Amino acid sequence: MTSENIKNVFITIFIIVLISFSYIGFKEVINFFTIQNKLVNEQIIKLSENIASQRAEFNTKLLENKIKDLSVEIKSLIKQRDQVVNDIGISVATIKQSVNLINKKSDKVYEKPGKDIDHYLFKKIYMKDSEGNSFPVSWVMFYPNKPENEQWKTGTYPIEFHERIVLAETDSTDENYRLDVIGETWIENNRNKETKGNQYPIKLNSFEWTRRELKDKKWNFNPRTSIGFNAGTTLFPSINLSFFSYGKTKGDMDWKFLTAGAGGNNDDWQLHFSPASYNIGKPIPLIDNIFIGPYISIDGENETGVGIITDVPF
Repeated sequence: MTSENIKNVFITIFIIVLISFSYIGFKEVINFFTIQNKLVNEQIIKLSENIASQRAEFNTKLLENKIKDLSVEIKSLIKQRDQVVNDIGISVATIKQSVNLINKKSDKVYEKPGKDIDHYLFKKIYMKDSEGNSFPVSWVMFYPNKPENEQWKTGTYPIEFHERIVLAETDSTDENYRLDVIGETWIENNRNKETKGNQYPIKLNSFEWTRRELKDKKWNFNPRTSIGFNAGTTLFPSINLSFFSYGKTKGDMDWKFLTAGAGGNNDDWQLHFSPASYNIGKPIPLIDNIFIGPYISIDGENETGVGIITDVPF
C-alpha cells in the first residue's frame, strides 16, 4: 500500500468520525432542549393509582440509616452470606376504606324443616380496588337458631398482595446516568372461583428506592478502539486499540493503558505505542472521553520517535 493510499484511508476515517461526532453532538443538543420538559425526566411519575416510577436516590448515608432499620433476621442472613446491601426499596400501598350497608339478601342459605340448629345465612364482605372493582376479602355466617354466643362465625380469604419491581437504567455511565424504579401493586384472591387469576390494583401511596453511591474505582480489562491524532515531528491521524482502563465503570474511565495503533500522513506512516493516557474530556460538553498521553513510535524507515497522542475511544 502506497503512502498516498494510506493517506486517503486515514482521511476517510477522519471524515467519518467527524461526521459521526457532529451528528451525535447535534442529537445531544436537540435532546437537551426537547426532552428536558417531558414526563420521562420527572423524578416521580404516577402512571395510575397502582403504578408509579421513582428516580433512585444515590445516597450512601441514607442507605446506611435504612440498613439499621432492617430486622435482626435480615441483618443476620446478610452477615452469614458475607454480602453488602447496595439497594433498599420501600413502598406503601393502601386498600380503599369503605362503609357499606349489607344487602339483606343472603349469598347462601342452609335450611332444613323446622328450626334446625344448623340453619345459617352466609354473606361475603367485599372491598373495592383502585379502579372500583369489587372483590371478596372475608365472610360472615349467622346461625339464628344457636345460642347467642355461637350465632356468628367470621373468616377471611387468603388475600395475596403482589408488587412488581422494575429497575430501568440508561446506557450511559457518566454524569447523565439515571436509574429509575417502577413499582406496581395489586391484590389477588385465588380461593374464590369468581376471582381466581384476577388482579385488583391497589393504590400505591409512596414509593422510594435508595442505592449506594458508585464511588469505588477499579481496574478493568476493557478493549477499546479509538480515533485520534498524534503530534510528534508532524501531526497525523491514527486508529488505536487500548486494553485496560481504570475508573468507576468501563464507560466512565479516568485512565486507559497499553494503547497500540497506526497512523500516517503524506510522507510516512508509523506504528506507535502509548503506555498510559489520561481522560481530560469529562468537563467538555457532548464528548465525555478525550484521552491524552505520550507515545513511542517506529516508522517505515525503522526510525523511532516520541510524541503526544490525543484520542477518543468508542
